[in-house]
Amino acid sequence: TISDFFKSQFKNNLVELNDLYCWSDTSFYPGNFKMKSFENIQTEFQNLNLPFFVELDNQTEEFYQFLNGLEIGEKQNLIRYFSFYEKELEAVLKSNDLPIQLKYLAPAISAMNPKAVSTDRKAGVWQLTHFQAVLNGMAINKLVDERFNVSVATISAARQIKQNLQQFGSIDLAVTAFLLGNVKVRNAVQLADDSGREVAEFLPKTFNEFVASFQATAIFLNVNKFENSIEPFAGKITPNTVSINRQLHFQQVSDVLGIP
Repeated sequence: TISDFFKSQFKNNLVELNDLYCWSDTSFYPGNFKMKSFENIQTEFQNLNLPFFVELDNQTEEFYQFLNGLEIGEKQNLIRYFSFYEKELEAVLKSNDLPIQLKYLAPAISAMNPKAVSTDRKAGVWQLTHFQAVLNGMAINKLVDERFNVSVATISAARQIKQNLQQFGSIDLAVTAFLLGNVKVRNAVQLADDSGREVAEFLPKTFNEFVASFQATAIFLNVNKFENSIEPFAGKITPNTVSINRQLHFQQVSDVLGIP
């Protein structure tokens, strides 16, 4: 059974996702939802054709029911926000010669909440540690934390998984190391080699929860889609650029723009 704590973390991230300002803007990424129900989760899982975590976890259906039982607004915001970044995630993964199905990992571990911070201080949609971020060239200081930038974090996450793949020689172990840390995976591999048992037997319980969450979220986002309907002949929106040459508080920006 997946712990209440694991589910509550996901739920809290969804609540923060729902609070994003973009949802109050009717012009933000308009389109239509296509929701689908099914009878056999094993069939839908096989349709994913995953190159890693290929065995359906016995907790996956439980987490899928959790996702399917969310309020309609929460489900739609998760689907829509994932759709907004989906092509970008795929492009970064492809450029690193990684399976595009890894795109489902971000929503599985953070509910696509760009402000997500876990109890162990992992941050952003990819839940990067401070070490992973700095190791991959991200800026983290008193003024900025690039883990909260979805685009920058995606590049760093892909690099980290690719490095893990080179180290462990297995995409399953590479993703596991990304989630749990390289040291834990190295220790588990060594214990498994010494005992002739499976690596998963020496990993913490959260590993199974991550796998179930990933598989369930992948199924959920594969069967439930958002189709963007931006008018093809509409003028391109170009944002203004503001150069800042001294320290600035976000409250000052908020007061000028009238955005809380």
